[in-house]
Amino acid sequence: MTNEETKVAFHLNEGAVNTVAVHLNDEPLHQGAGGEEAFDQEQTKLQIIGKEPPSSSKNVAAEKRIPAQSVLFFSCNGGAGATMLSVSMAAYLARLGQSTCLIDLDLQLGDVFVALDMTPTTSIGSLLKDETLFGESLIKRRMDHHSSGIYALTQTAHVTDIDDSFVDKLTGLVIRLSDVFDHVIIDGVRDFSDCAIATLDVTNQVVLVVTPDVISIRRAARVITLFTQLGYNADRLCLVINRMTNNPQIHVHEIEQALSLRIEGIIPENSKQVQTAFTEGNPLCSTSEATLLEESIEEMAQRITIKEEYADDSSLMTPPQSGSLLSRLFGK
Repeated sequence: MTNEETKVAFHLNEGAVNTVAVHLNDEPLHQGAGGEEAFDQEQTKLQIIGKEPPSSSKNVAAEKRIPAQSVLFFSCNGGAGATMLSVSMAAYLARLGQSTCLIDLDLQLGDVFVALDMTPTTSIGSLLKDETLFGESLIKRRMDHHSSGIYALTQTAHVTDIDDSFVDKLTGLVIRLSDVFDHVIIDGVRDFSDCAIATLDVTNQVVLVVTPDVISIRRAARVITLFTQLGYNADRLCLVINRMTNNPQIHVHEIEQALSLRIEGIIPENSKQVQTAFTEGNPLCSTSEATLLEESIEEMAQRITIKEEYADDSSLMTPPQSGSLLSRLFGK
C-alpha cells in the first residue's frame, strides 16, 4: 500500500458521523478480516466530505480561532500510547511558538521525562507548597525546560513531596498554569483517582486514547459512563485511535458506533519510530520535516486545540467539587 493510499485513512471530516451507541456487553464487535481489502474500506469511509480540517500551512489567526487552554489525555488501556501522543503534541505546539506546559499525573511511574530523556529537578508537590509562585517568569524558572521548548512537570522520583493538601491544591495549580501558558497538556491519567478528578474539574478537553481492539473499546465505554455519572459534560470528550494497523481487530466505523464520540485523530502504528524517539529523547513533531506518523499527530493536535470562533468552553465545564469518586457517585 502506498503512502498516498495510507494518508487517506488519517484525514477525517470536520465532525464525526452521528451514530447510535452499541451496548458492548450485548452486541459482539466484529473482528477485522480481509487484510488490505478491509483497510481500504475504512479509507473510503474516512474521505473528507465536509470542509478540510485545519492544516499547518494555514494562517490560524486569519481563520479567527482560539486555542483550548488545557487538554487531558486519558489512556483507556495499557500500551495505548497516550504519553507518546501528549509529548508529541506538546512538542508540535512548542515548535509553532506557543508556550506549552506538559504535566505528568502518573505520580509514581510517569514516563513523560523518560520520553524527554530528562531528570526532573523539581516536582508538582514542591510547586504546590510554594504559594509565592504566581508570576509567570517565576513559575517557568521553577519548571524543567526541554530543548524542544516544552516546559514539563512531574512527581516521579519525588513521591515524598506529596502531603495531605496535594489534591486540594492541584486544581489551583492547573488553573494558574492555564493562565501562564498557551496550552497545558496533561498525561498519566488512567483512572478516576482523586488527583485525576481534581484535574478533570478544570480541564477544557479530555482525549480518550484507545487502540483498535475489543478490550480498549469496552474500557473506553466504561470511562464515558463514569465521566457522565460524575456530572461532566460529554461534549468535552473526544477520541483518538492510536496504533492503527492495516488489519485492525475493530474497524473505525465500529468504534464510532460503539462509543458515539467525535474522532479527532487516527494514528498509524510505527513502534520503531516511537522507540527511537523515546530512546533519544527527541519528541516526535519537534521538527518541520514530518513523517506520516508525525503528520497524523500534528493534524490531531490542530483538531483538538483549535476551536471555532465564539466557542464557549466555559459552558461545558462543571464547577469544581470536593470528594473522591465514591463520594461523588454515592454521596458518601
